[in-house]
Amino acid sequence: MRKITAMVSMLLLLFCTTAPQTAKAGGVFLGATEITQLLNHAELIESYITQANQLATQLQQFQVQLRNATTLPSQLFGPIRSDLLRLVSLCPTRWRTSIPSF
Repeated sequence: MRKITAMVSMLLLLFCTTAPQTAKAGGVFLGATEITQLLNHAELIESYITQANQLATQLQQFQVQLRNATTLPSQLFGPIRSDLLRLVSLCPTRWRTSIPSF
């Protein structure tokens, strides 16, 4: 029994004290060594291009929204502007500082 315990202890000591071997990989493209890795990189690049196109489309939509929003105040408040100005004139002076001008 002591021989087995001593042998197991020696094996554990041997495995715990040896230096691990470094893994080395080489390849032609981005360190990839298999064709599937190369295909994965190509698919990842394709998804980045798709995301960039989506972002460009969203920015264009945002510009159109901003351009269309500049005409909203006159369309919304144009017909009732005189009523709103009359309502503002009825308010006390101290309240008028927080009311936007029309």
